[in-house]
Amino acid sequence: MKKTALLLALTLTLGACVPVSFIVQQDPTQVPQKSQPVAIVVDESSIEARKLLPVLQQQMTAQGIDVVADQQSAAWVLNFTVQNQFDTTETKNGTAIAPGSTVQLNLVSADDFRAGRNKPVWSASSNSNPSVLNDRAQDIIKIVVQHYGQSYVGGGIPP
Repeated sequence: MKKTALLLALTLTLGACVPVSFIVQQDPTQVPQKSQPVAIVVDESSIEARKLLPVLQQQMTAQGIDVVADQQSAAWVLNFTVQNQFDTTETKNGTAIAPGSTVQLNLVSADDFRAGRNKPVWSASSNSNPSVLNDRAQDIIKIVVQHYGQSYVGGGIPP
């Protein structure tokens, strides 16, 4: 897939912004439209993803995206997962370890999904501290969904 966004994450910590980074990429050869039906597939191994699925569905519907339950009637399939991990950073005093949470969405054509191909045409990820995700999940998902079908790199959400 051609990358139309730089592969870097910006984390803004200026002022009173909550530090969250966003990377949203769009394959320019295929542009999903909000009116085209989307089925959501959630990573069942992720408790966080299952908990946040209603938030994702609500935010997509609020943005005018046609969310459907049936994959057979969908034009697109959105793979949704949340991963908790530890990020390490080398400092002059050694290695710093910090918890992190990544919200990941990958949109594939329904035909590719049914054929077992997972070639995203739109991909979005958000990285934050787990406590930020717990406290601000709706805001984080809203920002990602607002850029559905677009490219975007940015960071920080208002308090």
